[in-house]
Amino acid sequence: MRVPILDLVYTDVQLDVRQPYTDPLRRFNALAGTLFLGMLHAVPFGALGLLFDLRPALELRNDGNTGLIVAHDVTSIRLADRQPASHGAPETMHVGSSRVEIVPDGLRVRISEKSNHCDVIAQRVAFYCGFVDNIGVAGGNLHGYRSSMPGWTSDLGVLAASFAPGESG
Repeated sequence: MRVPILDLVYTDVQLDVRQPYTDPLRRFNALAGTLFLGMLHAVPFGALGLLFDLRPALELRNDGNTGLIVAHDVTSIRLADRQPASHGAPETMHVGSSRVEIVPDGLRVRISEKSNHCDVIAQRVAFYCGFVDNIGVAGGNLHGYRSSMPGWTSDLGVLAASFAPGESG
């Protein structure tokens, strides 16, 4: 099933697909090695999307080339960026660690790399993964970098999804 990535952020979608083989909502550091491409805060919908390129992570290759975490009913967002990007470099973050955990205010999603991190507190979290077409394979060449990355306007062929808490979406 192909779905625009923006639609997954803007709507509370329940898809009839399998569970991810490597589920970041249930496995500590499941997103380690991926590229965090950015976030989209859909304020009127109380949702926040976190977009990932899964190609660099060997463990996630069977789940596609693109991952998306959508936090619903967001109550807090904290960002720490203590290492400024060099001029001309793509603005991405190699994920060093990731976790989703229960906290008093709901669920906390945390992704980090060295001194940079993103913390989101929300009531519900979904993870979608699958394939965006025509972005090639991951490589070290940054020529044409932006055109070879999944983006917010890309269509995602969703292979798997998971939801926390439970399967309510």
